[in-house]
Amino acid sequence: MKNNIALALTIIVCNCMAQNPDSLKLKAPVPAKSSEIGVSVSTAFFVLAGVSDYNERFTNVTYRRLYPKHHALKLFTGVALFNSHENNYQQGYYIPGTPHTTIYPTSEITTPSNFQVGVGYEYIIGKKKLKQAFGFDLVYNNKFERNKFYYLKLHDSTGTGATEPTRLDTGAYVKGTNFDKFGFNISYSLRYQFSKRWVGTVSCIGSYRFYKRRENGIESTISDFNMTGLISDISIFYKF
Repeated sequence: MKNNIALALTIIVCNCMAQNPDSLKLKAPVPAKSSEIGVSVSTAFFVLAGVSDYNERFTNVTYRRLYPKHHALKLFTGVALFNSHENNYQQGYYIPGTPHTTIYPTSEITTPSNFQVGVGYEYIIGKKKLKQAFGFDLVYNNKFERNKFYYLKLHDSTGTGATEPTRLDTGAYVKGTNFDKFGFNISYSLRYQFSKRWVGTVSCIGSYRFYKRRENGIESTISDFNMTGLISDISIFYKF
């Protein structure tokens, strides 16, 4: 009896060893790619198209973490690369006793630095390649604004108006102001998945910000709500 049991166990062990080892391994399901990292390409699109854009449009780098049942969290940071202002030439006035000479007070406003950081939530709807996403972000924005003020003098002795303006140093000054802005974004986006690795998004974003501004010794709190067009942002994401 013992010999029969030993023989049976030997046959079972030999059969197991003769099988392909790969057939004994349980194949785990391939997990879905749950992270994305992307960059805004809206500014590059405007530059290549030769279109002037004076909106405060940010070029963001965004990390998004996807969760089951349509939820996603994201972190982002970005800069406004081309947020500039045209020169403001105020109404000119004539200098008494100096014929054909006009003085123009001039303000030139530039933005050397304008960046933001934020954290947000998205609810994503859809099961196919094209999906919809509704988002809400909390945002901090730091903006440095430089105001150059000076006078331009135009002297036209011929009355033809063909003279070149001359910049005067008298009364000129440069003023820098730093703004700390806090607020939120609300957004609606369309997501299209080109492949397993690449996703494109087109978003309409409304932004609310509040901050303090001091002018002529008086400090005031300013709040504004802006929307940078129907298409506020276009981004490309890589899934991993």
